[in-house]
Amino acid sequence: MGTGASATIAETAKSVSDDDLKAAFKEVSAADRMRIAAAAVDGIDQYGAVADGGGVESPGLPEAPADWIKECLDCHNKFRANHGVPALEWSHECYEFALLQAETCQANGKISHGNQQGPSGFHGQNTYGCSEPDPACNAVQAWYNEIKDPGYDFQSPGPKPGVHHFTQVVWKGTTKVGMAKSKDGCFMVANYFPGGNVTNEGYYKENIPSPKADMWAKLMAVEVIESKSKPQVVDANFDATAECSKSAVTATSMTAEMEAALKGCPFKDYLEDVKKAFDKKGKVTVDRQGNDVKIVIEVGDVINELNGSW
Repeated sequence: MGTGASATIAETAKSVSDDDLKAAFKEVSAADRMRIAAAAVDGIDQYGAVADGGGVESPGLPEAPADWIKECLDCHNKFRANHGVPALEWSHECYEFALLQAETCQANGKISHGNQQGPSGFHGQNTYGCSEPDPACNAVQAWYNEIKDPGYDFQSPGPKPGVHHFTQVVWKGTTKVGMAKSKDGCFMVANYFPGGNVTNEGYYKENIPSPKADMWAKLMAVEVIESKSKPQVVDANFDATAECSKSAVTATSMTAEMEAALKGCPFKDYLEDVKKAFDKKGKVTVDRQGNDVKIVIEVGDVINELNGSW
């Protein structure tokens, strides 16, 4: 069912009486009932495509370099092949809006989501940040590695914390991708259409097949590659500060020692998180070893650990 069909169903469903809808539903399968209901309420089809682009116009940006397109597609499609789902095609529309968001991330100095509404409809989106330029495959590898860490449960399919990048990469119903990087090369964004991670009942089971049996052992042996600017949430009962070196600085406000420990840190989102923690009467520990930094932020019962290198 394509976006045009979804739009027709949505408009029809909204224009007829409840009795007419009930009568019509008796003539279709349970699966189709779910799809019609989703289209009527949300304007999406079973794979997540928004039926109406809302009048959004293309920004008219130049085409991406051919070698970049090939790299992005190859990286995505080798992982999708592990799950037996169709290869993605390149979308200039997705690329344009991904590029706008990558530049937004650079301007703000941190990862964020946005620029997801295109002329064709709503895009799915994955983002990646690093302290120095990375190849596209590092970003896609990091997204896919969520299959292992924190891990996706194929026996109980559905949205789970920390795996939405992986599920978007392999989402069966997604057919197109456009990926871009910021001018400084430290932020990468991929937009997908139709967008994945649709939470309607049965969608995850349909769109996230288990990897092929002969690939599972290899996948479990893959070394996890993490974005250098990705925060890690630590168990509240874990004493993260105990693992910091004796030279670490701990404070509940921005002291001179804390400023010295953070001097030169290029991660603006880290510095913003530290400031917010102090505003909330939290405690911050900074363990700085040259250009490697470990920041442990404790606010109430929540502990976040940030690690970065530059």
